[in-house]
Amino acid sequence: MINYDWLYQVLESKVNEGIEILEKKKVGESNYEQTLSDLITTANLVKTFGELVPKPEKEKGIKEGDTYVSFNGDKQGKKIVIFTSNDCSYCEAMKPVYLPYLKNTDLIVENINISEEKYKDFIEHLGIHGVPTFLLVEDAEVKHRFEGYDKNATSEKNLERLVELIKTYL
Repeated sequence: MINYDWLYQVLESKVNEGIEILEKKKVGESNYEQTLSDLITTANLVKTFGELVPKPEKEKGIKEGDTYVSFNGDKQGKKIVIFTSNDCSYCEAMKPVYLPYLKNTDLIVENINISEEKYKDFIEHLGIHGVPTFLLVEDAEVKHRFEGYDKNATSEKNLERLVELIKTYL
């Protein structure tokens, strides 16, 4: 059976890689035109593929309104649960941006590294598919769930986004 979700991820990552490479080049620089051509070809493949095969909906897993009980069984307080991975560059970029801010709040911060085997069943139960993923939780109720780190925004903008979500939901 063909894993269409995996194919989407591969094509989308190729487009993102092409954009990153193109951003580092200047017009007229060697291989600029070839890089641009490759990027357009890959983007067209993604578009055509998307028209032929509907993008599969991911199981959302734990969502707003659901009950969240931490790995250690704790249910109390306002907390932010951050799911990361050892091989996630965005997770690594996130740490020096978010963690100093979070240390100066009254939030309980739970960092869960999905690369650790001890969390495997827990992660599967929650339906965590991508990292970084954040859960804003108050007294075991999930108030908000969001994924990602905006690589096109500055660290300050990413932090502003997090602060606004915390103010809105906690």
